[in-house]
Amino acid sequence: MVGGIAVGALALGIGPALAAAAPSDIGPGSSVATVECVQRAVNFFEIPTVAVDGSYGPLTEKAVEQFQAEFGDSVDGIVGPQTGATIKTEVQDDIIAIHHGSGNAQPEETWQTQCSSLIP
Repeated sequence: MVGGIAVGALALGIGPALAAAAPSDIGPGSSVATVECVQRAVNFFEIPTVAVDGSYGPLTEKAVEQFQAEFGDSVDGIVGPQTGATIKTEVQDDIIAIHHGSGNAQPEETWQTQCSSLIP
């Protein structure tokens, strides 16, 4: 499913607290905040960079497909549980590598704080 899990969960009679517990797949039609998180994440890996505009258009879909191909995920252009886990792992690995090189991992750390819970 792409979009908000809350809508489907409410239709099933599950309360709002449970509906917000797990993020759903991210793709066309997803919320601006989650799409911006995906765009920021793929930009860390420059494959290719995309505008962080909150719109899951063809350029974002292509960047996700390229991310999936580069990191060995199934290529479908949607951020589901497999790609979400890969994004989180790769951002964490970037933070560790940057710290070992005495670099500035602030953008990645900010992403981790603001976005990690929004990614499936």
